[in-house]
Amino acid sequence: MSEVKRYRGAPENEFFSGMVVKEEDYDAAVLVGTGYRDERDSLQLQLAAAVEQLAHLNNLRGFANSMIDICFEGGNADGGQIQEYGVNHGLLKPEVRSDRCEGACACAEYGFPTECFRRTPALTGAPDNASQKPAIQD
Repeated sequence: MSEVKRYRGAPENEFFSGMVVKEEDYDAAVLVGTGYRDERDSLQLQLAAAVEQLAHLNNLRGFANSMIDICFEGGNADGGQIQEYGVNHGLLKPEVRSDRCEGACACAEYGFPTECFRRTPALTGAPDNASQKPAIQD
């Protein structure tokens, strides 16, 4: 693509191989280009969100398959095993707490400090930096 140079008047005594356009045409082209860049940036954000959602879906699928495998093997899953699989598949995140969590959480029953299992964005649907709802411990 050739380079477009902006001139207020005709270039004087200058050799150049670019294309000369009127100032108002150049300004209009810049506005169109800015619109395309904005649209590109918006699409990139949408793509990143879709990739994140796909990763969360894969985590949920892995967890569900682990639970089904337990059923097919004739076993039962207890709370500790479910938490372990939740951590392994990125659905729960262990967090050491020195005080009670907000919301429904049984952390206080175990004394402090204690390990609390927090729901990740794969379960909450919230962005990674949002506060996370605690998983109820058994």
